[in-house]
Amino acid sequence: MKRWLETDEYEEVRETLKSLLHFHDLSKRDVAYWKWVFVALHNLVQGCMVIALTGTSGLGALNPAIEKRRRIAWSKGEPQPREQDKLLRFLELYEKIKMQDTLEAASGGQYAGSESHDYSMKKINDLRNEFIHFTPKGWYLDLAGAVQIISDCLDVAEFLVESSGRFFVFSSYVEGELLDLISKVRSSISEK
Repeated sequence: MKRWLETDEYEEVRETLKSLLHFHDLSKRDVAYWKWVFVALHNLVQGCMVIALTGTSGLGALNPAIEKRRRIAWSKGEPQPREQDKLLRFLELYEKIKMQDTLEAASGGQYAGSESHDYSMKKINDLRNEFIHFTPKGWYLDLAGAVQIISDCLDVAEFLVESSGRFFVFSSYVEGELLDLISKVRSSISEK
C-alpha cells in the first residue's frame, strides 16, 4: 500500500466520475447506493465549477472577501494573506458560471442553464446536504426524478469540460478521458 495519497483538482474530478459510474452500477442492485451517487454527482459538478472559475489568477472560485484581500495584496506587491482558502458555496459557484465574463477562456461564454438545470442543481445540493449532514429521522426519497437530475448535472459538467478552456491547461489527456467517462455515466443512467 502506498503511504501517500496524491491528488489535485483535476484528479479529483476524474476519480469522482469513476466513483459516480461505480456507485450508479451498484445502485442497480442495492438502492442504498443512491446516496453515494448523489454525493459523487455533487462533488463532480462542484469540482468542475471550481476548475472552470479558478482562472489564471487562481481566485475566481474563492469567497469574495478572501479574493478581494488577495487581489489587494497582489496589486501592492505584498505577500498573500496567510488564511485558509474558502470556496464559494455550491449554488454561488453555479450562479457565477452563468455570469458574463467569469469563465476566462470559455469558447461558449457563460453557462446558460435552463429551468430544469437550475432545479437539478438546487436539488443535488439539497440532497448532498441532507446526506452529509444527516439528522435523526426516517426519510423516504422518491427516486423518480433522479435520472433527470443526473442528466442535468452532467450537462453542466460537460459544458465546463468542453468550453471553459481550463481542463487541458496542465494535463492535456484529461479532457478526452473526462468526456468519455461522462458519456459512460449517461449510458449507465439510460439503461433500463
